[in-house]
Amino acid sequence: MHGRLHRLAFRAELGADAAAVWALIGAFDSLPRWHPLVAECTLERGTDGTIVRRTRLHDGTLIRNGLVAHDEAGRSYTYDYVEGPLTVENYRATLSVGDAGTGRSRVEWISEFEADAGAADVMRAKVESLIAPGVANLKKVFGD
Repeated sequence: MHGRLHRLAFRAELGADAAAVWALIGAFDSLPRWHPLVAECTLERGTDGTIVRRTRLHDGTLIRNGLVAHDEAGRSYTYDYVEGPLTVENYRATLSVGDAGTGRSRVEWISEFEADAGAADVMRAKVESLIAPGVANLKKVFGD
């Protein structure tokens, strides 16, 4: 299935500096501390150095994501989709935090994936249903 490339961007300006936001969300396994859908997160480390995040949502859904890059200084990480409820190919997402003025920051969660025409709208809605609540909660935690 090599469908069309889809790109979803979730952004929010927050009332806290980037360092404070990154301190909460920067660890690859930090989702349970700030994402309202996530019950628990564990990291699986492969013998080849790979890191896979195993996430269990409150509804029991399991999602596994492979860490591609983690840039502490640049306040971002990128991951691939390994397994879970999405029927997509070549899924890659980046979560980043940048400065947006004194005492303010901007969080951005960009998701790209391929899906065939028949499944694209459903997959876009599923991705949004997984990511948007996390970004919305950051606005509650840090203000906007």
